[in-house]
Amino acid sequence: LAFKAPLPIIAGFGAVSLLEIMVGVLAVRRFARRRFRDLNGALVLLVTAILAPAVMGAVLAGGVMALAGNPNWLADGRHWFASNLLGFCIVLPVGLAVSLRKFSKLRLAERWPEAVLVFAGVALLSFFAMHWPVRPMPFLALPGVLAASVRFRFLGAGLALLIVLAVML
Repeated sequence: LAFKAPLPIIAGFGAVSLLEIMVGVLAVRRFARRRFRDLNGALVLLVTAILAPAVMGAVLAGGVMALAGNPNWLADGRHWFASNLLGFCIVLPVGLAVSLRKFSKLRLAERWPEAVLVFAGVALLSFFAMHWPVRPMPFLALPGVLAASVRFRFLGAGLALLIVLAVML
């Protein structure tokens, strides 16, 4: 809606996204292992949770664009695949790392002011880097992401990347 896309394309892309998520969740529940004991378990998760949904979404999104009459539907499918692959590679590890044990190790009840400052700093630094008056310089967000990673481990790195992504969008 923000880019004034036609309603049928918005509905088509929404349906593709929902179907992609549902198929990914069902595939993970059906084929992936609950614990990683070897390389095969990690590869099965990679294929079922990342590659298969991204390929299926790309094919369906390309089909939506072909039905809409876009002559460059193949490029749209490739863009869909690349963006979903990148998104899954960022969000999935963060989701796998979230647990009560990991949160308790961070001692957030005692360190909440530090967490607020670090992640607010990441957001401000990212906003400044993406909206630089002359040209965006996304690499300027890196020190904030690194600070969040050092102070709050893997969960901090994931949250910082999600903040940078939200600011970019």
